Amino acid sequence: MPDQATLVVVHCDPKNQDLKNFAKKAAAANKGHKAGAKFLTFMPMDGHKDVAYVWFPHESHSELEPGAQAAALSDAHGPDDAHKMVAGAKAGVKKMGRVLMSRTAGGHRTPGKIPPYLVTYGLKVDPAKADDFKDAAKAFVDANAKSAHPVSFGVHRPSDFAKGERLVVLGIDSLSDLDASGSLNKQRLADHLGHDKAKKVGDKLRSSLKGAHRQVLRYMPEYSHA
Repeated sequence: MPDQATLVVVHCDPKNQDLKNFAKKAAAANKGHKAGAKFLTFMPMDGHKDVAYVWFPHESHSELEPGAQAAALSDAHGPDDAHKMVAGAKAGVKKMGRVLMSRTAGGHRTPGKIPPYLVTYGLKVDPAKADDFKDAAKAFVDANAKSAHPVSFGVHRPSDFAKGERLVVLGIDSLSDLDASGSLNKQRLADHLGHDKAKKVGDKLRSSLKGAHRQVLRYMPEYSHA
């Protein structure tokens, strides 16, 4: 998967069927198009049904041109019907924001496999402790790479270079992975460095952060073209 992407956050009317139908038809049209755009849709697991996160991986920024993204829908349904679908979908959008993301680190990805759930961490790094964050993050990356049970992950940075912001994405196969005994909570760092050194790295990471927000998302294949 490309190392750059656009993250689109859509605040929508969950009762708007035009928006849901548009998303499904857009996914189907792009799957059957030779230049179909790739996009992955995720919904939060915390009960909020009015927010969707859409991840558009791309090799070139030219893929973000509105015409390029609409081509598949227009070819599949004709320009007039495609325009009507877009207009109907827009009526169901309350608010939308987007940001370009660059992948700075990652590991243990299975090509072509989209995990059914993601655990995301929005991090705000203290600029004065950026080096501490990098050192601690590198220790976690190295420990994961050498673990017998590595986790799929990616670290992304906004391409507008917003100071200190990072998005960490972990892929899991089951919600049971979140349990205390689940795969996400295996002591990879302690196994790699030993308990005392692992604690120091953990303390360094926590002290380098000004804030963190955790969210669990569910993959929506019917609204996606992987």
